[in-house]
Amino acid sequence: MGNPDADLQRSLTINYLSPVRLIRHYSLGMRERGFGRTININSLYGLTAPAHTVGYTASKHALRAATRSLAQELAPSRHHRERCLPRARRLGDGALAREVAVAAGRVPSIAAYLDEFAARVPLARLIEADEIVSAVAFLAGDASAAITGLALRVDGGMLNV
Repeated sequence: MGNPDADLQRSLTINYLSPVRLIRHYSLGMRERGFGRTININSLYGLTAPAHTVGYTASKHALRAATRSLAQELAPSRHHRERCLPRARRLGDGALAREVAVAAGRVPSIAAYLDEFAARVPLARLIEADEIVSAVAFLAGDASAAITGLALRVDGGMLNV
């Protein structure tokens, strides 16, 4: 990538500052209503630290730390419940990860990147959007009322290996 400082700032702004600012803004209304849910969709890089991803990984770890802190600050009370739960989106199919892998010459194409990534997942496939949506629906529902500050991994067993 081009300018390392600009890349770092971009990652921090997109992956950390923007979600935290949104939570700060919308949590005011949730407090007034006495109810709310906050679900952060993070990446596996919020739980791991692979090489060649310093800015991106730092921003994802920062979001994970903010989520854990906000889970304490916005803890359930008699009239207020709010959950901050980082999770992964479609595993391996992040636009930035694809761009970086192709630009760095680690893979010849996005298709090759996705094939290589899927081969590293114990389920031997990428996790699909509807699987993520199901997890988010569970987290937003009443059945998960006692869950807060959790990193729910929808990763096909990726971090188990």
